[in-house]
Amino acid sequence: MKVTLVHPSSANPNANLEGVFRVEVGSRDSRHSGKLALGKVKGWLQWREQKEMAKLIATWRPPVIYARQHWLGLLPLLTAKRLGIPYVAEFNGLRYRGILSRNPRSVKGLIIRQLERWCIQWATAIVVPSLSLARRVAELLGNNPAIQNLSPSTHYASRITHHASRITPHTIFVIPNGIDPEIFRPIPQGEARQKLGLPTDGLYVVYAGSLHVWQGVDVLLHAFAQLVKQFPNCRLLIVGGQDEPNKETYKRLAQELRITDYAIFVPFVPYEQSALYIAAADVCVAPYVPSYCEHGGGSPLKLYAYLSCGRPVVLSDLGEFVDADLVRNSGAGILVPPADPQALAEAIAQLLSDPNLRSEMGKRGREAILNGYTWEHNAERIEVVLESVMRIS
Repeated sequence: MKVTLVHPSSANPNANLEGVFRVEVGSRDSRHSGKLALGKVKGWLQWREQKEMAKLIATWRPPVIYARQHWLGLLPLLTAKRLGIPYVAEFNGLRYRGILSRNPRSVKGLIIRQLERWCIQWATAIVVPSLSLARRVAELLGNNPAIQNLSPSTHYASRITHHASRITPHTIFVIPNGIDPEIFRPIPQGEARQKLGLPTDGLYVVYAGSLHVWQGVDVLLHAFAQLVKQFPNCRLLIVGGQDEPNKETYKRLAQELRITDYAIFVPFVPYEQSALYIAAADVCVAPYVPSYCEHGGGSPLKLYAYLSCGRPVVLSDLGEFVDADLVRNSGAGILVPPADPQALAEAIAQLLSDPNLRSEMGKRGREAILNGYTWEHNAERIEVVLESVMRIS
């Protein structure tokens, strides 16, 4: 069976997969057919790309469509619905929630909520990365839709096959995100540091990700200000950040806390290179604050990257939204209350003081990833969903 990836010219998928045809919207190459995966549509300016996607759907009439759904992406969805083509919409968050959490009367938020509701209602099935988001989608959809949890602990393949006859339109499937275990692998710490030009001695705490306020980087800086008093040979690497409006505030905060000699800010690096920074760490941190639950979809990629590199993690306990149970059940790290610098500092200190514990937790984390959280596992679950929706259509 053929797979065709259709994406806007403004997007640039970083994977070249064997057997997958890539077609930029607007190109004249429309010879490929089969399963059709739609690129995520970004903003109002891409209406033209959506129209061309809809034309390709009408021309190819693939047996099933899998789309990373955007709140504005109604036209391809309506085209598939009109033609009777099964359409699986993947949601990685509900945009309206973040807007209305800041301003409950926002006209933009109310409009986006209605558009997202239509996207959910008109799709054959919905895929989300966390059970928390599944419940929010169900609430927006109404009519008490079925939720099928395909996470590693639910023996998804046998369960979904056994109950295939019970799958109905609008079923919401929970499929956690994954990671590439070949890129994010347990590189020896010294080797990673040498490649990055970092000193091979001393201790490193690493945060890798965006600098949005819900990531809790300010909490981490406050925690680290306490930590360096106990571990003066420790350094904090904050890796990432592009165009976030508040990113410069963290450098100013580091100055106010008098830790500029200890906190190193590394601008955005390519995907593969971020794995080196993680591998260089003694401890990796994901200090999410509660507002994160209003902005994302859960199942955070940075957690899987940390674990896949074989590094112990300190993670804010936001429950199923951040896969806290994965860390708890695997014993791959320490969970802390969110927005609590003291608790964060104490957890990091515990790990920095015990190299054997760090090593053991790192091994457990890597094993947990290989047992269910790679992109291969993710693809297997999606394949089960696609086969299921084709059977009921």
